[in-house]
Amino acid sequence: MTHRFHHIVFYLCSSLWLAALPVQDREIWVSGYYPGWIQETVAPAALPWDSITHLLHFGGTVQADGSITLEDFKLTPSHIKATVAAAHRSQKRVLLVLGGAYTAEGFRGASSDLNRERFIANIVSLVNVYGYDGVDLDWEPLEQQYNAAFQQLVRPCARL
Repeated sequence: MTHRFHHIVFYLCSSLWLAALPVQDREIWVSGYYPGWIQETVAPAALPWDSITHLLHFGGTVQADGSITLEDFKLTPSHIKATVAAAHRSQKRVLLVLGGAYTAEGFRGASSDLNRERFIANIVSLVNVYGYDGVDLDWEPLEQQYNAAFQQLVRPCARL
């Protein structure tokens, strides 16, 4: 039930974003989530690459000091490299998902004036080291009073 709910929420958010774009700027995404905890049972080569345009590789945990840990969701360097390579061989984009349910505390600290530059540098480092095509910043829940902090975080990331 939880996985279905997340897919519905993602679909609704993506649809709203897509509907706001002029027709000529729309790119249809069909994404699939690939959580690290299933890496031992489902190899990257076994993913349905013909069915998606983007793979959302879940996930990294955002720490309040701006650091990012990958171990919580069992992402390993060898698995990340294999996943990114499989996606690119299939001519698909792969994004690292940072955050998820109940991650607001980490994002609040990481996006603060004190830690924002370090957090962005850590994001850039992960993208560059592993060859990701981007990131999905999944700040949940994002309370209204933190919208400005989220925008201050996203704007520099969008220019990468």
